[in-house]
Amino acid sequence: MVQRIEEKLAEQIREAITEAINSGVRASHHDRESLMLVVAATQIGAEHAQQLLSQAVSAARHAGHSWTIVGEQLGVTKQAAQQRYGSTDTPVAGPSQRLLKPVTAFDEMGKLADAGAHGWHSISYGWLYHLLEESDQQWEHRREAFPLPGSRKRLESQGWIHIETTYPWQYLKRPLGKPPLPDAPQVP
Repeated sequence: MVQRIEEKLAEQIREAITEAINSGVRASHHDRESLMLVVAATQIGAEHAQQLLSQAVSAARHAGHSWTIVGEQLGVTKQAAQQRYGSTDTPVAGPSQRLLKPVTAFDEMGKLADAGAHGWHSISYGWLYHLLEESDQQWEHRREAFPLPGSRKRLESQGWIHIETTYPWQYLKRPLGKPPLPDAPQVP
């Protein structure tokens, strides 16, 4: 069953996007250069919205929704939805990197804590994995659900380093300045 957002909420979303773009770029229809800034700002908004849509589709699929339902929600066929959003490429780890997999929302923070104590820190992630990189110190990792505006800056002021934000999570890491534990972490 396809669920639709109420028109009032849809309008609030559109207004918020427009305001975000306009707050960064105040253009005059008489100034050709400022109009190009609006184009650039809108492109950034469109790219980010597309990224969020891809993440939302992945979250829906991992929650058990079929490609048929996803396609209906997007107004396309299940085949079109799968072709556009069905890629699940897992990266290949480099010489000082390892894949931590499989991980789920239920166990990944414990596994990251173990890896971090042994000097490994996340540099990227996807569904069911984290790409870890080896270092000469211990790390702690943090995951926040539905990050609030400004939370990233606040956390960065506390020494946290942003890894990535993927709906509905924001992942961060922070070096602890202690040498890693000597025995190897449980990383496959």
